[in-house]
This record gives sequence, structure tokens and C-alpha cells, in this order.
Amino acid sequence: MEKIKIGKKSWLTIIIGAVAIAVSGLSLTYFRQVNQYDQMREQYVQTQANLEQVQITTLLLNKAELEGELSEVTLQREKVQAQLSIPMASSIITKTLFGIAEKHNLEVRQMTSSVPSDETLEGVDLSQTTLAARIEGDSANFISFIVDLDRHFNTGVFRSVNMVIPEDPASASMEFSMYIYTIRR
Repeated sequence: MEKIKIGKKSWLTIIIGAVAIAVSGLSLTYFRQVNQYDQMREQYVQTQANLEQVQITTLLLNKAELEGELSEVTLQREKVQAQLSIPMASSIITKTLFGIAEKHNLEVRQMTSSVPSDETLEGVDLSQTTLAARIEGDSANFISFIVDLDRHFNTGVFRSVNMVIPEDPASASMEFSMYIYTIRR
């Protein structure tokens, strides 16, 4: 077998050719990977945006749903609170009235209290309850009873006070009505 002699120029050409083939193969592979990377990055950004949009949409739907539930629960709570506060306010007023009357040796013969109504005085939201009663006993105790009642219901305002004092002051009667205010919540 004969050996082929390759000269320096041929070796140089072969090496340059091999390097050129390797560089072009590597460049082609590199640019394909860069292109794939760009496509994958674009898909990632798009997926991320879609995911954020889905999450935002879901959160907004949940928020709207929860706000609706909250307003329903708040409305129900206010209704229940209003229903509970009427008997409670009446009960406290009644208990107080009878306690003060007993303290002054007077007897409550008749009493009514209204359902609290909404009122606004000088920009303040208030509830107003009307208390009316007929008290009997010694007329000497009426003034101290009124003062004590006024002191206890310090947010109360007397509308009227009518006293009937017969010859026997021990069998006198007094009718009064007053507004009792509380801050509305």
C-alpha cells in the first residue's frame, strides 16, 4: 500500500475545513437552542400572564362572592341586633323605672315605652325611645323621683309632667313622658 503524502497546505486546508464544519455545526446547534430558549421563554411569559389572569379573575370572583355573603350576614346581624335591642332597651328602661319608683316609695300604675326610632340631632345619629308612665304615691316623693329618673337617664328629656294632688297627698298621681336617646350603632 502506498501512503499518500499530504502536504502542509493540505493539512492546513483539512484542519481549517474540519474547524469550519465543527464551528458551523456548533453555531447551528447554538442558534437552534437560542431559538428554542426564546420560544420557551415566550411560552413561559405567556403562561405566567395567563396564570396571573386566571388567579386575578378567580380572586375577583371570590371577592365579589364573599362581599355578597358579608353584606347578607351584616344585614341579618343588623336585623337580629335591632330585634334584640328593642326588648333589651325596653327591659332596661322598665327595670330602671320600677327600681327608681320603689326607691322613692312610689307605685308604677301604667307604663309604655316605644320601639326605638332613628333620629339625627346636630349631625349625631341617635335612637329615640319614648317612655310614658303614671305613678302613684306620696306627692312629697315626686320631685326626688323625677330628679333621680333624670339623673339615671342622663340622655333623657322630659316632654311633659302632670301631677294631680288631692287633699290626701299620699294618694297623689303623676303622669309623665320623656324621650330617651342612645347613640345608634
